[in-house]
Amino acid sequence: MQAHFATLFLFALSLPSGAALAADGDPQSATDAAPKVLPKVVIKGKAEDPTTYVAAEAGSATKTDTPLIETPLSVSVIGQAQIEAQQAQSMNQALRYTPGVQTEQFGVDNVFDFFQIRGFSANQNGIFRDGLQLNTPNGFGAFRLEPYGAERIEVVRGPGSVLFGQSNPGGIVNYVSKLPARERFQELEFEAGSFNLWQGKFDLTGPVAQTGPFSSLDYRLIGLVRDSGTQVDYKPNDRRFLAPALTWHLGENTSITLLGQYQDDHVAHLAFLPKEGTALYNPNGRIPINRFDGEPTFDHFYRMQYSAGYIIDHQFSDEWSVSQHLRLDHVNTDFQSVFGTGIEPADPTQRLLDRSSFASRSSTDAFSVDTHLQGKFATGPLNHTLLLGFDYQHNDFDEREGLGTAASLDIYAPVYGGSVGTPVTYLDSDSLQQQAGLYLQEQVKLYDHLVAVVGGREDFVWSDTPDRLAATTSAQHNNQFSGRAGLAYLFDIGLTPYFNYSESFLPVLGTDTSGQPFKPETGRQFEGGLKFQPPGWNALLTLAGFNTVRQNVLTPDLDPSHPFNQVQTGEIRSRGIEVGGTASPFRGLNLIAAYTLQDVEVTASNAGDVGKRPVATPKYLASFWADYTLPSGRLNGFGCGGGIRYQGASYGDAANTLKSGDFTVFDAALHYQWHGLRFAINVQNLFDNHYIAAISGANAFYGAGRTVIGSVRYKF
Repeated sequence: MQAHFATLFLFALSLPSGAALAADGDPQSATDAAPKVLPKVVIKGKAEDPTTYVAAEAGSATKTDTPLIETPLSVSVIGQAQIEAQQAQSMNQALRYTPGVQTEQFGVDNVFDFFQIRGFSANQNGIFRDGLQLNTPNGFGAFRLEPYGAERIEVVRGPGSVLFGQSNPGGIVNYVSKLPARERFQELEFEAGSFNLWQGKFDLTGPVAQTGPFSSLDYRLIGLVRDSGTQVDYKPNDRRFLAPALTWHLGENTSITLLGQYQDDHVAHLAFLPKEGTALYNPNGRIPINRFDGEPTFDHFYRMQYSAGYIIDHQFSDEWSVSQHLRLDHVNTDFQSVFGTGIEPADPTQRLLDRSSFASRSSTDAFSVDTHLQGKFATGPLNHTLLLGFDYQHNDFDEREGLGTAASLDIYAPVYGGSVGTPVTYLDSDSLQQQAGLYLQEQVKLYDHLVAVVGGREDFVWSDTPDRLAATTSAQHNNQFSGRAGLAYLFDIGLTPYFNYSESFLPVLGTDTSGQPFKPETGRQFEGGLKFQPPGWNALLTLAGFNTVRQNVLTPDLDPSHPFNQVQTGEIRSRGIEVGGTASPFRGLNLIAAYTLQDVEVTASNAGDVGKRPVATPKYLASFWADYTLPSGRLNGFGCGGGIRYQGASYGDAANTLKSGDFTVFDAALHYQWHGLRFAINVQNLFDNHYIAAISGANAFYGAGRTVIGSVRYKF
């Protein structure tokens, strides 16, 4: 397999070349020959203007340069302008104002980005970087992405397996890396804020040389250093991040971009506080939001991750092009913690928190490659965009976990230093998973009005999961077809009604009582909606209605002779509506609005929860953000912004007897641009609303309290 891709790489280098390419992928004349406008093939979806939130296209939806208004899918793009204006410090924070996306599902957490799309988790199989999946196991060896390294973040709602393989039916999130630019750009930024935050960042890009043999090389170097605490005592949020990149323009037809990334985190997991004293009444009062439930000398989470890869783009002719994305990833984690399991039932004072100890050591090694051929041609009144692709993943997940005992803690007057038992290993595995997929997509446009998209994909997945404790190995081999079809009509007034049907699949590790491997989970969705882009306005408004079903979900076996067995008869349905909009009505003003109504329900189960809503899944989500910068006058460059986020109530148990209330928080920003300097103050949760983000079993999780960040940025 690797030999095949190496051959393709060498073949691309040997093809004829001409004029140099500009940094954004458009050809630029370097000879006396007339310049040609070549189709772009890199996954791309940038805004027309770097100061606006309104994006023109998003390559994650179709892997082609199709405008959003012509894409019969529900898509959102979070660009640099929005990330910077809101001072997003994590992927969770960057996605807060996105329709259909529930972020910080279990409150403040610096280890994982917990979020759901249309009521389905997208943490482990729904995160992609530059079109390649960051596949992680069900444990703690997860990658975490730094938003400062992103050119933009694209969210495609609904099943995405036809182009990306295994994923959940709610949708995918694609992190698009900042690439080298032809125009020189340099940026330094310093930030300080709540919880002793000190952070420095830099972003440098441009040509390596203006003339000579290195003039065809562009570089980019991005870095970040953060030392910070969190709203919870003894929980750090430290990071070191470095992302170098180099683009080599081999004439007008070929470019190669080498990408690297290194990240080192010293962070902390969720605080498992009891629901009594947080979400429910406790005679001792409310537990403070900064309360630490672990042991300072025992708790830690270290993560080191790095990656290396490339993107090759080659133009065979005006009609045909090829693109290949390849990446090697590694992540290693060392995690141990003492965590709360609820108030001691026999404690009459209701002060003592039962605790346990936990330890995990894990590593993930991954190889991913995606190669696709694109053709653009016409047959009579039909304009075609044909995409043929093949991708492959090789993932090695090594994980060891253990549980132990820990002394109880007076959660209202904690005295740390209690005994902690050595965690006893209960899981020791080294799983290997490989996936190969072949996909085909046809986009047809008739008379510049009717657009049809049809795609299909066949996947082959092999898994081996050794249990080193039991000295056994389970092996699985699955193949699955996924399809997608969409239709849209472009009216001259900027209105586009659309409809689509799409499918997804997700392998499920394990076997039933007869030793037969579980079948993959499958998902299917019907969606219809409207997109409106008023002529002459820099705006995009969307309305979508959807019905998504997730099948083959594991549920307990009702056979009393197999009390610990699971069967695949479960099903979950999510249906609802989403309203979204981004607009820049006039210079300096940016607006975002989002509203989601999602009716998520267990429709088949043996656990007695049929007709119930899954845990920590609200029915309503809504948000609005506005930011305005004075474009002229004596106060030119001064601006302010503000937002409101609402999340409806959710349940903390499968039976829906324990409810966590709804909450509303406000965000605010002040900023001033003077020449190359930008001064800003951002406040998240302006009024310091202490709310419960979710309840799960005996535990409750606080949301983020008020956080203030001041920043100074210099561009030169």
